[in-house]
Amino acid sequence: MPYRALTIDTNVAYGGGFDFEHGLLRQLQQFHGTDGRFILSAIVEAEILKRLREMTSSTRDKFISVAQDAFDRRLLADDFRQAADALTAALVEPKAAARAHLDAFLQTTGASLVPVDLAPMADLVRMYFDPTAPFEASGAKKAEFPDAIALLSLEAWARRHGKVLAVSKDKGWREFAEQSVHLDVVESLGAALAVFQEQATAEKAAKTVGAVLGRVRAGELQELAAELTARLETRTEELDPDISADSYHQLDFELTGLAFKGYALAGEPEDDFDVTIVRIEDGLIVVTAPVLIRATVQASFHLLHWDSIDREYISLGNQHEEHEAEFSFDALITLIGDIDEPDTLQIEDVELVNGSADVDFGEIEMDRGEG
Repeated sequence: MPYRALTIDTNVAYGGGFDFEHGLLRQLQQFHGTDGRFILSAIVEAEILKRLREMTSSTRDKFISVAQDAFDRRLLADDFRQAADALTAALVEPKAAARAHLDAFLQTTGASLVPVDLAPMADLVRMYFDPTAPFEASGAKKAEFPDAIALLSLEAWARRHGKVLAVSKDKGWREFAEQSVHLDVVESLGAALAVFQEQATAEKAAKTVGAVLGRVRAGELQELAAELTARLETRTEELDPDISADSYHQLDFELTGLAFKGYALAGEPEDDFDVTIVRIEDGLIVVTAPVLIRATVQASFHLLHWDSIDREYISLGNQHEEHEAEFSFDALITLIGDIDEPDTLQIEDVELVNGSADVDFGEIEMDRGEG
């Protein structure tokens, strides 16, 4: 199942030295403009902000101390004290500097904050008293409340929007994710980013193929359209429909004909079609797309009547019926060509999967003829 969003724990920012402009943390900027693909728990945001405040306060104190040492050790003449005082006065207040630093990170990554009030209080209390991850069975559990709130709120977000991949080195996060169907945890930010790169490639391919199918519907790419129709016709005529019917009489029946009449790609948006990527290789892409097959099904019904005197079935003759049917399948389409040049794509194969050909002929009565 594809991940809807990526999130990180505080320890990931710590491991990157809270340097959002370099290293792997900088690579999170790829999510800017991707509509909530990078999310951050409000708990994690608060923890990062707290650490940034501590770092900026420490840096300010060090700056003032180093300047004073420089004067004390005669590295700077007293004539420069006024300039040094001016630099000290120009320092931004540490809380404001930390806030600006974090805001810049949130803006450049397009991060969406997940509020703490999404965390169900009843679940939090249950997890504390059971206890279950991230709460430990022994020892003080007060420090684990922030993690528990963060995880519960992220899980609630994932229930609404889609599965989340989290990056954390915390044991409690990993154990919580093992019990969740909405949240997975990996330790490496690099590994997590690789997952999203693969998804991005698949999403781009899906969009490209969807657009190609949209052009087929619009009457363009006629050779591709003809090939798709021909292959769907072949696959339809290979189907073995499951026939059912009702009758006052005993029925035996067999399929006598199946003719393809057309198809429609189901569930299409206005301009193109939603497809699912199954496989991507160099020069090869396999997708599935829901398709509605229209066909004419012919069957022969042998009507039998039970003779209670002779205790045997008596044949009432054969009756031929024809029924217009629609079958829902996924079309498994294999295309070859350069995905970056959609006009070069060609269909190599089409199969019908994830569906069934059920035909109900309804009530079958003996045809007594006219007059």
